[in-house]
Amino acid sequence: MGDSLKLLLDTCSFIWLCSAPTKLGAQAAQALDASENTRYLSLASIWEIVIKNQSGKLPLPQPIKTWIEGQATQQDIEFLELDRQVIYQSGQLGTDHRDPFDRWLAAEAIHHRMTLVSPDLPFRNFGCATVW
Repeated sequence: MGDSLKLLLDTCSFIWLCSAPTKLGAQAAQALDASENTRYLSLASIWEIVIKNQSGKLPLPQPIKTWIEGQATQQDIEFLELDRQVIYQSGQLGTDHRDPFDRWLAAEAIHHRMTLVSPDLPFRNFGCATVW
């Protein structure tokens, strides 16, 4: 792929990487497989997974903390800590897409100059780099 990338996984991309990697797009899988690239998971994604698990929409094979921490270690993923500048930046994004988790992820990708690994089209409208 050339230069190294800082890859920020969308929530669904993290879940698929860990449990159903064939669901990843070809370019996303190639980027995630490239050893020169660094993988990151947002606290927003952790929060979204916790909410979906608690509501019963996302059953996991282990307690949530054990599963997330174990998968992050196994997949060589670093956690992206919260930066209040990202919160401010999320408020400057267009208003076409209101999902707060998506807005947070897009703002993080833009602020930290990361490529967002996601199949979701709204991210492109926010102006962040994506791969799928």
